[in-house]
Amino acid sequence: MKTVQKVIQKKRIPGGGSRKISQTSNKKEVIYQDKNGEKVPVTQSIVKPKIEGAIIIATGARK
Repeated sequence: MKTVQKVIQKKRIPGGGSRKISQTSNKKEVIYQDKNGEKVPVTQSIVKPKIEGAIIIATGARK
């Protein structure tokens, strides 16, 4: 499991102006599955879709 947390703060600077502070933290956790008394990590796979065609739309393409 992956957890992403993003915090954005806006602080005022003495004398005028402001600044943004951005902080991002990531946390990864391995998930296990119990198979026959043995812990096996659950794996993730990414399946790419097969592209069979495309539609192109354009403005101003008149004769």
